[in-house]
Amino acid sequence: MVLCNTLEDAARERASIETVIAHMVSGVLIASASPKPSHLRPFERAGIPVITVDRDVVGFAGDAVAVDNRLIGRLAAEHLLEQGRFTPLVLNHTIDISPMRDREDGFCRAMAAAGHPVDPDRVFSLPFHADRPAEVARIVATTQADAVFATTNTLTGEAFSALRSQGRAIGPEIGLVGSTTTGGI
Repeated sequence: MVLCNTLEDAARERASIETVIAHMVSGVLIASASPKPSHLRPFERAGIPVITVDRDVVGFAGDAVAVDNRLIGRLAAEHLLEQGRFTPLVLNHTIDISPMRDREDGFCRAMAAAGHPVDPDRVFSLPFHADRPAEVARIVATTQADAVFATTNTLTGEAFSALRSQGRAIGPEIGLVGSTTTGGI
C-alpha cells in the first residue's frame, strides 16, 4: 500500500500519481485535488483501475464512492433553523473541490428557501495555511452571527476552539454545525 497526502495541492498530486504508478500498484482510491479528469489519465495509461472518493471529477466514468454533499448542507441549515438561528456565518476553503462547494451551496440554498438568505459578507473562503486558526478566530470574533456552519472537520475544530477561547457558549449563545471530510454532520 502507498499512501499519499497532497494537502489539496494539484502539483503535489501529480507528483504523488507518478510515485504511485512507479510502485506498480494494482489499484487506486483517490480523493482528487482537481476536478479535471486529466489528472487521472496517467492511471488509465498505466492500466491501473481508479475509484474516486468523495470528489466529482468531471467526465470521469469510473467507479466512485460519494455522499450527497448538498443534502449535508441542507440538513445543517435545517438544524440551525430549527434552533432559531437565522444569521449564520459559513466557513469554507478557497479551493474549488466538490464536497465543500456542494455543502456550502446546499446550506445557502436551504437558508434562502426558508426566507433567511446568507449574506455574502458572512461567507468566508479560507486558504490552507498555518495562520488559518487565527484567521478563523478573527472572523468568529468580528462577524455578527448566531451560528457557524463549517464545511470541513478542520474548520469545525478551528471554529470550536475560537468560540471556546472567546468564552462563547456553544449551544445557548451560538450554534455550531460542521461537516467531516467523510460527509457526516
